Amino acid sequence: MMKSVRRMSALVVLSGLLTAPAYAQDLGAASYQTGRYAQPSLLPEYQPAPAVMQTAGQQPYGSYTVAARRGTEGLEAAPAPVNPPSVVSGSPSDETVTAQPLPPTGDCGAGCNGGTPIFSAPGYGCSSANPWTDAVSGNCASGACDVCLPTCCPNWSVYVGGVVMSRDSSNKKWLTYETGNNANQLMYPPDADWGGGPEVRIMKAIGCNPCGGCPANYIEGVYYGVYGMDGYDSRYSPTNQLSTPLDVGFVNYVSAGFPAVGFFDNAREHRVWREDEFHNVEVNWVHYFCGGSPGCNGQPFSIAGVAGFRFIKFQDELLFGSVSSGNEFGSNGGVNEAYFTSDVDNNLYGFQIGALMSHRIGCNWNLFAAPKIGIFGNHIEFSTHGYRGDGATATFSTTGNAFNLSNQKDDFAVMGQLDLGVDYCINSNWKITGGYRVLGIAGVALADDQIPAYLAAENDWTDIESNGTLIMHGAFAGVTYSW
Repeated sequence: MMKSVRRMSALVVLSGLLTAPAYAQDLGAASYQTGRYAQPSLLPEYQPAPAVMQTAGQQPYGSYTVAARRGTEGLEAAPAPVNPPSVVSGSPSDETVTAQPLPPTGDCGAGCNGGTPIFSAPGYGCSSANPWTDAVSGNCASGACDVCLPTCCPNWSVYVGGVVMSRDSSNKKWLTYETGNNANQLMYPPDADWGGGPEVRIMKAIGCNPCGGCPANYIEGVYYGVYGMDGYDSRYSPTNQLSTPLDVGFVNYVSAGFPAVGFFDNAREHRVWREDEFHNVEVNWVHYFCGGSPGCNGQPFSIAGVAGFRFIKFQDELLFGSVSSGNEFGSNGGVNEAYFTSDVDNNLYGFQIGALMSHRIGCNWNLFAAPKIGIFGNHIEFSTHGYRGDGATATFSTTGNAFNLSNQKDDFAVMGQLDLGVDYCINSNWKITGGYRVLGIAGVALADDQIPAYLAAENDWTDIESNGTLIMHGAFAGVTYSW
């Protein structure tokens, strides 16, 4: 019995010694493959293990496991490596791996203002045509709206167009009535006609949007002007039945032999001219709160805050003329004609705030509203001149002073403006804009308000009235190029 036990023990030991090298070779090969610094080119070529060798719950390594190679004789499943090696080309476990885009991190990147996308995440990248995609909003299929969206991070935008505007009617300052019938008032300064002028707007991107997409900040320069807001009116009486309700006594045109009453009362004809101009200059800081300029990041709605400096110049000029009885304008070298002027320049300097709200409709249309309000200091310059048709200056009889006065005044004014309009996007660089603008200013001097009831009242002429209001309105249209 003891001899049999000894024989069995010797056989077991001998069997273990014979199988140990093969087992160690298998285990060493598996450890070599899962080694952290293994060279891919040195990996042994293994054939996939048969499906019956796979054990549920084991972690795959490529297309086989260590346990599958060794069998399932009570061994633990091999743990997943800390840093799996790259997929080896040509191995049975080859797979196509797609890199996932990184979300925005706030790093603008060096190419922010050069047309280079900041991020590659959905909704922040650029198509091959370089406009921002519309993958976020869902209004259109991805890329379908590329035609109307701005280029990536547009560095510059230039708008060139024109405006056509007019102003509200001023208070009626009656200048003419029918002689002998005072109730029949005939003429007051005319309303301004429609005028026009250019409008230019330049926007420059400043920095980047830390949330990705187009830059959130821009600096903007704006100019628009309205010229030719003129007006004219006249009354003619072949029987010399025109007079003025203004008291023109104690004013002489050159000498005592030419009193103003001889020109303006019982006259053959009265004429009145108006000439107005408007100029606007702005430098604004524009900050978008909703993902950059309109259309960027696929957002159909955007809103921006606007703040900056603004200068407005409004010129209002009136000229009233009369020709004495029995004469015609342009005859006798103008010695039978008398004129006086009332000219004011309002120069407004101040600060404004506002907003720019945009909403895209479909792929090409964009509606916008741009309200602004501001407070201004108004530096007013006024002048008046009475003269005869041949150029001789009139005088005030009481003082002997020349009827050629001027004065200045500083006052306070407030302004409000509203633009409503629509954009049509031709492509990622060009768009057409049209809309309507209303602007109102309280605290301006108007030429009509400076004419006193008594022409000889020198102090009233130079006491500038500056509590008038101006309302202008009209259309604007133009094109924008962005790059």
